[in-house]
Amino acid sequence: MMMKLTSRKTALRKPWTIAVPFSILLLNASFASCSREHLLIMLGVADAPSSRTISRCDRPASNTREFAARSGDDADPSFAVVREALAWRGPHRSILSRTVELPGARSQEATFDVLECGHGRESVLVVAWDTKSRTATLIREFHPGPLEFQYGAVAGGVEPTKHKSPLEAAQFELEEEARLVGGTWVPLLESPQGTGLASLGHDKYSTERFFPWLVLDAQRVEEESARPRDDEECIGVVDGLTAIELRRLLRSGTMNCPSSTAVFLALDRLDEMGLLTRP
Repeated sequence: MMMKLTSRKTALRKPWTIAVPFSILLLNASFASCSREHLLIMLGVADAPSSRTISRCDRPASNTREFAARSGDDADPSFAVVREALAWRGPHRSILSRTVELPGARSQEATFDVLECGHGRESVLVVAWDTKSRTATLIREFHPGPLEFQYGAVAGGVEPTKHKSPLEAAQFELEEEARLVGGTWVPLLESPQGTGLASLGHDKYSTERFFPWLVLDAQRVEEESARPRDDEECIGVVDGLTAIELRRLLRSGTMNCPSSTAVFLALDRLDEMGLLTRP
C-alpha cells in the first residue's frame, strides 16, 4: 500500500508524487515515538466510544433567543443569546462576538469568541471502506494550524449554492479528495428521536456541525476526470488501511479530532454490520 501526494496546481500538468510504504511512515519521526509495550497496546482492539447528540434550535422566535436543549429525559438549563456581532472576517472564516445570558453560571452574562465558517454551519466527514479487502481509505493533508501533515477522513463544507443536501456534499468531497465515487452510503449518527440525520458539533467555540458518513465499496475514478480540488489543498490518498492500522493511527496523535470521531464511529458501525474483519 502506497501513499500519493498530488498538488492541485500541478495536477493538470505533471503531478508530483511521493511513494512511501505505510509501515515506514509510521516509524517516521513525525509520528509519536513509543515503546514496544505501547505498540502492543495499540495493536489491541479498542471499544468505540458511545455518542450523544443534543437537539438544538437554530431559528430564533424573537430577538432574544431562548434555548432548551434536551437529551433523553434530562433538560439543560435555559439560556439566551442577548448580543451577537461580527468581530472579524477572513476569506474562509469569521469570528463572532456572542454574549449569552447563563442563569446557572457564576457570571450571569458571558461573552465568547465563536468561530464560524464562510460556507455555513454544516460540514461532512466521510470514511470509505472496502468490504472485500476489509480496508479503509483516508487522506493525508497539510494542516496550516499545527503546520504539519495529518491523517483524516474526507471532509468539506455543505455549500448551499453548490450542494442540494449533506449527502451530495459528502459525495462531491469523496470524489474531490479521495478520487472515489458511488458506493453504499451509511449515516453514522442518528437523531435521538430517530427522525433522521444528526450532526456533531465541531468544538465548544464553533458554530460548525459535522454529518459523518460511512461509504461502502466506492469505486476509483481517474485523476484527470475527477472533480478538481481547491487550489490550496495538498492531499495524499492513503488506502489499504486495516482496522488495526486505523486504531494505531487514532492513538498516534496524527489524526485531527473530527476525523478521529468519524473513524471511531465507522469502526463501531462496521463491527455491528459484521464487516470489520474477514469471515
